[in-house]
Amino acid sequence: MAGWLRLWPKPRHGKNLRYLALSWSGLQEDPLLLIAAHVPNLSYLSLNRVSGTETMVISEGSFPQLKALILKNMLNVNQLTVGKDALPNIEGLYIVALPKLNKFPEGFESLVSLRKLWLLSLHKDFKILWALSRMRQKMPQVVEVRVE
Repeated sequence: MAGWLRLWPKPRHGKNLRYLALSWSGLQEDPLLLIAAHVPNLSYLSLNRVSGTETMVISEGSFPQLKALILKNMLNVNQLTVGKDALPNIEGLYIVALPKLNKFPEGFESLVSLRKLWLLSLHKDFKILWALSRMRQKMPQVVEVRVE
């Protein structure tokens, strides 16, 4: 889905949705908070240029079936947080071109099912902080990690 999205469609429309890719939606609010409650069976979510917000939150217990999450080209996002018991089945997490994200997202080390983690084109200090905080050692279950 590409284009302006003023608000999320009626709640019943997302219950059976498995795959969702949003681009250029024009949402000014956190899209993760807006859609999480409406798509409990989602297994793939890609958000590209969708957020005008500075903070994104994957709330507690949300996205129970999600296996892949892609967050791309969000120029204002400087903080990302994962709530307790969120993303219990996540296997791939791809965060690309969030130039203001300068620290490791809170809660990511608790994603025990995570196998692939890409952190690309983030804030210039991100890679240094990643190394200093020894995040790779805190996530031994992740098979593939790219931090560039």
